[in-house]
Amino acid sequence: MYRYFVNNKALRDGYHEVHHEICFFLKIAKSKKDLGEHENFQEAVAEAEKHYDKVKACKACCPKCYK
Repeated sequence: MYRYFVNNKALRDGYHEVHHEICFFLKIAKSKKDLGEHENFQEAVAEAEKHYDKVKACKACCPKCYK
């Protein structure tokens, strides 16, 4: 299992991106919320949706999950 995080700052399109703990883009994020450990991106995105209306997986972390 990976630990997942969501950026507190939305992207230009209004979405908050979900990253796994080893993502390069997570390391440069200035403000993020720890979503805990999850089996997969879908679970992590569902957790992030409890905090933000517009959420998507990071294209670098999970290209097949990216909207």
